[in-house]
Amino acid sequence: MSIFLISATCSYGADLQGLLEERTVTLYPEGQLLGNMVIGARGKMQFIYVDGTLAKAVREDHSVPEWLSWHAKHWGTDPVKGKTLFILKYEAYKPWDFQMTDVSVGGRAVEAGDILTRKAFVIE
Repeated sequence: MSIFLISATCSYGADLQGLLEERTVTLYPEGQLLGNMVIGARGKMQFIYVDGTLAKAVREDHSVPEWLSWHAKHWGTDPVKGKTLFILKYEAYKPWDFQMTDVSVGGRAVEAGDILTRKAFVIE
């Protein structure tokens, strides 16, 4: 597993937007559902599964933001061969001591070597 960390908002073409919606899971740590709202959450975490179809769509859509293009281009490269690639997009709503190594995907804990993002985005 390889994970990138980013924090941003976005909108794209309809085809790419549909692919992203199909491959994205959103979590609200410590949040509680109240009707159609989430209250009390420390933040918002979106796990975006990157596969060949999404990576190709990102390459072909020139309206995508740079963060998505930069992270998705790693699909199929040597550092992620034989692994599953996720982009983790997160936003803090209130003070949050977020440690990427506290996250697990599919029962596997994320290790420091799994994080392939730009080093400026990783708090050590």
